[in-house]
Amino acid sequence: MKVNERLRKWCKIMILLCFFLAMMAPLVTASIWIWPDWFRTLWGVFDGLPYPSSGLSTGQRAAGIALGLASAGVTSFALLHLAAIFREFAEDRAFSERAVRSFRTFALFIFALALAAPFIHAVEGVILSWNEGRGERIFALTFRAEELRDILFAFLLTVLALVFQHGHSLADEQAHIL
Repeated sequence: MKVNERLRKWCKIMILLCFFLAMMAPLVTASIWIWPDWFRTLWGVFDGLPYPSSGLSTGQRAAGIALGLASAGVTSFALLHLAAIFREFAEDRAFSERAVRSFRTFALFIFALALAAPFIHAVEGVILSWNEGRGERIFALTFRAEELRDILFAFLLTVLALVFQHGHSLADEQAHIL
């Protein structure tokens, strides 16, 4: 069955959106740590975290950029795999080996990000409170409903990826039998 032109158009839009977001994730993450006061005032970044009244030191900014770029890099990598999935859809190869492999990789990276999110937030708290006095630094490992929702969604994606992989292998076996 051929992909209709309207669906092909939406797939191409999604490919461009994935590339744009993959490019923007590290840039925005680095910008948040370079200009934290601006993002905090305008967007509420770091709300609920122990933001120092004196601002962030260069070391805190560097540590924040390193932590942020690690997770933003994983996010960008996942988005590039999502773009590959849409490229396969646009070319009438929805269940090709590449689409299935890209979906599995995308799902696993999203699952890893969802599992890491509470730890990333805890380390951000340590970075933000690093210049406080001894005994004043904060390491708060919390697990909120949002994290549970993200983990369940990522788990669902991972299971769907395994189902698609199994379906692809069954279709491949049937093709060889016929």
